[in-house]
Amino acid sequence: MEEYHFSPISAEDFDEVSKIYRENFEDARWTDAFFKKALNDPDTVGIKLVDERRIAGMLLATKGIFLTHMNKAVYSRILDVVKDKSVYTAGMIYVIPKLRCGGIGIALFYEILRELKAKKVDLMLCEMASDSNHKYPGESVLRSNVPYILIGEYKNYYHDIPVEQAKPCLACGKNPCVCSAKFYLFEV
Repeated sequence: MEEYHFSPISAEDFDEVSKIYRENFEDARWTDAFFKKALNDPDTVGIKLVDERRIAGMLLATKGIFLTHMNKAVYSRILDVVKDKSVYTAGMIYVIPKLRCGGIGIALFYEILRELKAKKVDLMLCEMASDSNHKYPGESVLRSNVPYILIGEYKNYYHDIPVEQAKPCLACGKNPCVCSAKFYLFEV
């Protein structure tokens, strides 16, 4: 039986983290540059679930407000709510398929919140993309356990993102993407 344990994500994890993101979320050229910078930033907080061979789950949070797609209305709304509070932005929660729906995602979420609380952070921004059925996986679990502020839901949020390759979206299968997004600020 495989044994798993949580540990911090570090710059040494760059290749695997970047590969996981490209294969499971988005295959974009900006991914490598973003992760290289984030994993070398001492303010970045990352937790991984590992076995002896690979990362089986992970969650990364970076200091500041970062959106996948710069939408002025969404960004302004977030700033209106945040005011002078400290904010980190959570990246994707990734769990290997065979461990999904077993509580690993929420455990990663709580570990990140614990780390952010120790850093005296006030809020964590989460951008949730819909799946191919326009549902938000894991949303009900996160909302039921941590106080939050819903910034809003934005239909077809990713539609205007320039497509760098002639590939359909990994979630909805369309090109351009028709996925929607919800934005939450979770209290740390």
